[in-house]
Amino acid sequence: MIAPSKSQSQRAFTLIELLVVIAIIAILAGLLMVGLGRVKENSNAGKCISNLRQVGVAIQAFINDNGRFPSNPTAGPVQDPVFDVSLLPYLGAGKDLTLPVTRSDHPELESVVKIFACPSDEAVRTDSDSYPRSYSLAPWTTNWNDGQSFQGWRDRTFNVGVPPVIVDKLSTAGVLVEWHQSSNAIGSTGDQYHRFPGPAGAKLHGDFSHVLFLDWHVEKVPLSMSQADFQDKYAPGEFGPVN
Repeated sequence: MIAPSKSQSQRAFTLIELLVVIAIIAILAGLLMVGLGRVKENSNAGKCISNLRQVGVAIQAFINDNGRFPSNPTAGPVQDPVFDVSLLPYLGAGKDLTLPVTRSDHPELESVVKIFACPSDEAVRTDSDSYPRSYSLAPWTTNWNDGQSFQGWRDRTFNVGVPPVIVDKLSTAGVLVEWHQSSNAIGSTGDQYHRFPGPAGAKLHGDFSHVLFLDWHVEKVPLSMSQADFQDKYAPGEFGPVN
């Protein structure tokens, strides 16, 4: 009897073994995708924090020139442009911009306004020609009042930007919050003010959002924090119904 050759004696993969190998490869690929997703989000979060700090530098420059935050563009005795447009001259843009600030009207702003857009912002803008804005100003900064509720100081003129010197603790005064929504765009009064991070149901950076504070540091704030808790912890002044 002739002994089988070495090649003949090698055992082939069984179907079960092949399926196990495929399953292991699929698991490893899934772990790799999760890891890559985390790396991408960490990069996006870092860029978002950098954006907020750069906007903070522009806000400080505006304050240095005017002694206050930008005022409400839709109400009050002093009406600045929407806060992002008010800051554009301090970011290298011209002072005499025509509104609305769209891509077709102002293509030269592409590189300037990108600091207002978080890389994780996936909200589709209502106007496809608009430049996205991912951040909204805290209403206390303009002593906001819509006739029904207010946030700020009753003894000051409403809807006029407040001077930061009246704030007791800069490190807990939230100035900008993330707000990724279709109506949030450069030069638009839609979603220009928000009292807490959001909007509800948005992913942003997983379960948290970034907030810029008046000492210009940035913190992660849980998206689960209620509006009342956020205002109580991070909004100076008062808030409530108008008497």
